Amino acid sequence: MDLHHIVYLSSAWEGFDRSELDELARIANAKNTKHGLTGLLLYSGTHFIQVLEGSRDDLDTVFEKIRRDPRHTNIEVLFDTPIRARSFDDWGMGVLDLSDRVDLDRSVFRFIARQARGEPAVSGRAALAALNRFKQELSASRSNAA
Repeated sequence: MDLHHIVYLSSAWEGFDRSELDELARIANAKNTKHGLTGLLLYSGTHFIQVLEGSRDDLDTVFEKIRRDPRHTNIEVLFDTPIRARSFDDWGMGVLDLSDRVDLDRSVFRFIARQARGEPAVSGRAALAALNRFKQELSASRSNAA
């Protein structure tokens, strides 16, 4: 399969509360499962950073819907490239409110904060590396809780 991934930042039109994030996660999981996509969506205040991975055609289909979704503004693609293997293959679509997890590495906030201030985003590679570190920490904290 021809795999790609996209990493992007966006601003939410308005803030999401816990129930709205849960609903977003439910809908995203259903759509992404239908299209064979995996990834991670992080939310902080009114900003998102997301990595999506899957086939080029499926990514294009879903990302076009994200672009048209009025709940997202200021969408900035940091990284869009072919990949050899999935990094988030066991994640379906994790949606995490960062304000709930003060125990994890906060470096990913750097990308969200830059966008919130209207500054140019850092490199997509740096954002992807931070998301992978975040996934590893979250996976480790899940294992320790079990």
